[in-house]
Amino acid sequence: MIKFIHCSDIRLDEPFQLVGNVSEYIMKSIRNSSFQSLKRVVDDAIEKKVDFIIISGNLFSSKNRNIKADDYAAKQFARLKEENIYVYYIQGIEDNMSMQSFYKFPDNVIVFSDEVQTYELVTKNKSRVFFHGFSYKEHSHYEYKLDQYPVNEVNQTIHIGILNGLHHKLKGEDTHTEFHIEELNRKLYHYWALGGFNRHMTLNELPHMHYPGKLQATSFMESGDSGYMYVEGDSSQLNATFVPVNMITFHETVLNLTSIERHAVYQEIEAFKQSVRTNGRQLYRLTLKNDGETLIDQQMLAQIKEQIQIAEMAEEQFVWIDDIYTDEKHAPHTLKDEFSDVLHDLSYLTLAKEPVQQSYIQKFVSFGEVNTERLIDYGEAHLKMLMKGDRHED
Repeated sequence: MIKFIHCSDIRLDEPFQLVGNVSEYIMKSIRNSSFQSLKRVVDDAIEKKVDFIIISGNLFSSKNRNIKADDYAAKQFARLKEENIYVYYIQGIEDNMSMQSFYKFPDNVIVFSDEVQTYELVTKNKSRVFFHGFSYKEHSHYEYKLDQYPVNEVNQTIHIGILNGLHHKLKGEDTHTEFHIEELNRKLYHYWALGGFNRHMTLNELPHMHYPGKLQATSFMESGDSGYMYVEGDSSQLNATFVPVNMITFHETVLNLTSIERHAVYQEIEAFKQSVRTNGRQLYRLTLKNDGETLIDQQMLAQIKEQIQIAEMAEEQFVWIDDIYTDEKHAPHTLKDEFSDVLHDLSYLTLAKEPVQQSYIQKFVSFGEVNTERLIDYGEAHLKMLMKGDRHED
């Protein structure tokens, strides 16, 4: 019987991707979120008395590798050492193996090299577990080493493959190992601890193949809960459960407006915020759906967004509206839309100039100086002015 936690893509201190500025209070929560998510993993590992933790790549972020992140990871691993909990860690493309760490990890942390390695652990209850994996040497260095993973030929033991790579149907970094499920199946392992994909995903359950996803999301492309896999069982059967530990969640949602008056729009957004506040700290991008013929005033909407954000600045369980978009049934129509095909054709005009004709044509007009889009915008504005004049005459 074994118990372990599988996590990946922790990316300590990775910057959040937001449109505007947030209050200092909320920014502090954002900055601490990846650290607090890792602490939750360690807290759970100690409470559940697991045998080990697997980190399948990207403990750090290439966007913000710093001494604070190294120090925090080392301290959390030291807590695990006190409880005799091992950490098996492969470095992903975000970790950059060639970059020197600011701190040395305690000896309960086993870091795989850039060659496929196998480690054995005998747990407290005498279960034998074999770990197979490798680390990426550099961010831009493509590695395919699945053929070097040994095939399981030992009975009554548990074999775990650790891989930072992408299933061939997923989109991601070109430098990841790309694999098919059949390739992993051939190794006859009991569990594949996958990393390098930001969303939680189960590829297979017999044998287990799981992406736990990013431990703490940092953009609206990573919506919903983030967390780790908790696994327990033996060589005949393992049970895996997803456990969310994220401190902040990202969401995108649509609100159907019944009125586009300032007060009504403000109240609609405030009511929505209160309806989701009990779900924890959240960042939202809203789309306001308007089926009416009158368009939403964009200047008014910018003012509403500012008021909404000011009201949220000191909330403990904040629901921060990062940005507001509109989806209007009667979208504004411009002359530029009418002439889009013409503008496209004009882009090929210079290709049609024959060398013999070019000098003659340029006596009359310099095509390089004509901005056709500005010309159409100017014409549209002039037409609107004339139309206003006609209405005044009526």
